[in-house]
Amino acid sequence: MRPAFSSSSCASSPLINKNLVSTKKPSPGTDRFRSIRKDISPRCSGSMDRLTLSHHGRKQVTVRMCTVSGFPTELLEMHSEESSLHVLLIPGNPGIVLYYKDFVEAIYQLLEGQASVTAIGHICHAAKDWEHGRMFSLEEQINHKVDFIEQEYRNSEHPLILVGHSIGSYICLEIFKRLQQQVKYVIGLYPFLSLNKSSLKQSMIGLISRSSIVSTTISYFVSFLGSLPTRVQVALVRKCLGQSWSATAVDATCSHLLQYHTMQNMLFMAMTEFEKLSEEPDWMFVKEKHNQISLLFGIDDHWGPLSLFEEVSRMVPGLALSIEREGHMHAFCCTEAGSLWTGHHVATLIKNQITKNIDRFGSMETEDTDALLNGGVEVGDIFRLWFQVLAFDCFSICRHQNCEHWPAGIKISKPQCTNAQISSQHPLDSAVEHGCVSLL
Repeated sequence: MRPAFSSSSCASSPLINKNLVSTKKPSPGTDRFRSIRKDISPRCSGSMDRLTLSHHGRKQVTVRMCTVSGFPTELLEMHSEESSLHVLLIPGNPGIVLYYKDFVEAIYQLLEGQASVTAIGHICHAAKDWEHGRMFSLEEQINHKVDFIEQEYRNSEHPLILVGHSIGSYICLEIFKRLQQQVKYVIGLYPFLSLNKSSLKQSMIGLISRSSIVSTTISYFVSFLGSLPTRVQVALVRKCLGQSWSATAVDATCSHLLQYHTMQNMLFMAMTEFEKLSEEPDWMFVKEKHNQISLLFGIDDHWGPLSLFEEVSRMVPGLALSIEREGHMHAFCCTEAGSLWTGHHVATLIKNQITKNIDRFGSMETEDTDALLNGGVEVGDIFRLWFQVLAFDCFSICRHQNCEHWPAGIKISKPQCTNAQISSQHPLDSAVEHGCVSLL
């Protein structure tokens, strides 16, 4: 529903770190890590206002249908044999994954194939009415995503990063609450986290979604448009939604959005969103996990207004917040420029998060790290190095090697050691030096 109703312009912030190279004075032994950061900037051309990606040999997404808890589910996937982490995209409303094709491809290319990227659609936000008229609430869509993660990533040793758009940002935070061992980082794009009482558009959508008669009438009208010849549908969509929309977004609108069951599910989900988001956000959880959460706001976005930006800043000091000032829509995924800019932003956030974890190595001097750095630095090495840091986080929690969350690549030599015996300033360095942890 966001692409259909939102025309807000959004926006790049002075808060966004566009340079991955730290300018602070390095601690002893960390100068080699600084050289790593220089090598992981996204490989794209042009300034931030005119970014372009090379299309030569560009890998394309694959569309797959899978069954999650008995429900047919549409996925966009880009798998890499060299992957060191998983990125899972949770869409807004409508949860039509085809809207995010360009965005998913941009993230994959900007991370240079070192991450597998998947976008999962909402139940019944598809071209076919698989559930025969059944409608699904926000809570049911959240449960669906949790079930998918437990089904698809149960045996994975790679870190999981969640990227949410609009209400998808709220869904990501709810997933994070339930799967704190698996989820390592959450990125919210133009987040819809609470109601904007000053928004006339939200008030109108709320009234429509609460009326079964109006919702049904609109759904029938939309399905009528979907029954028109394809060329007529395309012309209407471009006239109503703008010439800037990509061919992918126009096709997704015609094939998926202009369906009775899709519109019914969009409006029903919207109604349950408004009911749930009338409650106060769980600021305590966000405060607890603020180092693992980043949010991007737009300048003129009524779903995630700057008043929410200010509220989050006040309630959770230190949370990584950015404002996009490039003029993209809330429905950024419907334009190629918006998909590329936001994909660059997400890739940069992920790489910045990696460098933060690398900083925790401090002045570590181990044979493994020397071999890694002296052999030439590749992006894949960065991700594997970050993975080892995450593995140590698991050690800090579990303190024993038999934990089911324990990943490959770390060996505990002295499982009887406790955190009290390990330096808090450079925990992994201290643990290696102390002889209780070794990197394989």
